[in-house]
Amino acid sequence: MLVAAACGPDESLPSDGVIRVTNMGTPPVWRLDLVASMGAGALSTAAGPEDFGRVVAVALGADDEVFVADRLNWEVRVFGLDGSHRWSFGRRGQGPGEFESLYSIAWVGDRLLALDYANARISEFSAAGDHLGQRETATQGVSGSGLRLYPVSPEEVYADDFLPEHDFDHFYVGHGPEGPTDIAISKLPQPEEPASHIVCTAEDRKLFYSIPFAPSLVQHPGPGGLLYSAMTNAYRIAVTQGADTVRVIEREAEPAPLSAAEWEAASEGIRNFRSENPGVPCEPDLPGRPSVKPIVKTLFVAPDGRLWVDVAAADGNWWEVFAADGDLLARIEAPASRGIPALGAEHVVTIRRDSLDLDYVDVYRIERPDGS
Repeated sequence: MLVAAACGPDESLPSDGVIRVTNMGTPPVWRLDLVASMGAGALSTAAGPEDFGRVVAVALGADDEVFVADRLNWEVRVFGLDGSHRWSFGRRGQGPGEFESLYSIAWVGDRLLALDYANARISEFSAAGDHLGQRETATQGVSGSGLRLYPVSPEEVYADDFLPEHDFDHFYVGHGPEGPTDIAISKLPQPEEPASHIVCTAEDRKLFYSIPFAPSLVQHPGPGGLLYSAMTNAYRIAVTQGADTVRVIEREAEPAPLSAAEWEAASEGIRNFRSENPGVPCEPDLPGRPSVKPIVKTLFVAPDGRLWVDVAAADGNWWEVFAADGDLLARIEAPASRGIPALGAEHVVTIRRDSLDLDYVDVYRIERPDGS
């Protein structure tokens, strides 16, 4: 592995053909300025367009519009960057333009795709909300908060799907403006070691508990059939094409320490179960408290091809932004958010949930001190 310059990337192409890029030092800091926040908790009036049921996805339109997918209200609501409501479309049902389980939205070309697994389809809409058609998915009736669309370029989106011709293995299936493409990326399975779950056998059932702060595999499709993946306990992102690793992006950074109080709070559920059911066997036993948190929380590829990494570092929670070639461009202090943000050239839109279980959508402008 390379020894890089004090504050920049170093790159080489060794005999195995894998480009390795190591980033060191502190990159420029970009700032997110809040320009609008939508959510019923901020209102004193009766329920309206900002009274969200459950926001599952957000997307940025070409004309400074924010598209919000509300699964509990079975519709997409459209706002300006200033937070003003413009229009809404969709309703519950199985007919054209209707939803049974709206999971995700994303742009491909001039079409907004809306993923609806209960109806086993991806619906297509214009920017005005007109229904343009639909595409079938291979599976129906699946559920899970991680199922979504992944926009990785203006002309390329991937959808979670389980393909019957591959024994219903999990794939990222490519879609373009005209329909599905011939690209399907096999999703990597979670490694068996180190263990990420505790399995307890109670009479005729098994109970699963996540091991707090255990390393796990995160992944995201990229343009042209690339796959970005990383184990969360190491700041090392592998970029693969099929079975071949084409690039490895590394970053030297110190992980955040894990306090005893954080560990106690995170492991309370399994500890209570073990104390109340002393005779129930569990595998593995609850491990000891690690000294640090996993440094990589998640990663995503923006439609402009840049890689964003959500990092839990010793000096704070950051979003770090990389060029497609692995060059570290900037870091941004991560806002309070959940789910996947919408990443634009000038704006970021996030989903936030407060202590009362109310959802908000926040719009930020990206401020770059260096003008990049």
